[in-house]
Amino acid sequence: MKISRILFTFLGIFLFSLAGISQSNDLRQKAEEKVAAINEAIVSQDPDLALSPEQREQIINLHIKRTQLIREAKKSDASEEEKSEQIKTAIRDFNQEVNKSILTKKQAKAKRSAAQAAKNE
Repeated sequence: MKISRILFTFLGIFLFSLAGISQSNDLRQKAEEKVAAINEAIVSQDPDLALSPEQREQIINLHIKRTQLIREAKKSDASEEEKSEQIKTAIRDFNQEVNKSILTKKQAKAKRSAAQAAKNE
């Protein structure tokens, strides 16, 4: 009996950890899609301004952090207004960090131009 309990316990832990790995892979995949969209917007204005691998990795890590903050805000016991404010803050901080600390001035300008062109269509 004890062996079967131990076996079921380890099996449960294994399946639980497998689910966690799957979720983190989903986060990374969505972050990579976001980075691809940012890069596409920049390259549409000037192909020479494409994101470097280092910039891509920094934005991916920031996006994962942003997503985790948003999920925490949604799960919190705060009021809807407070949750909304926390989500807006996470998104604003992400965009500011990307535009001011990671992208060069030319890349940020190209990204804004692409966003403006998309808005005007």
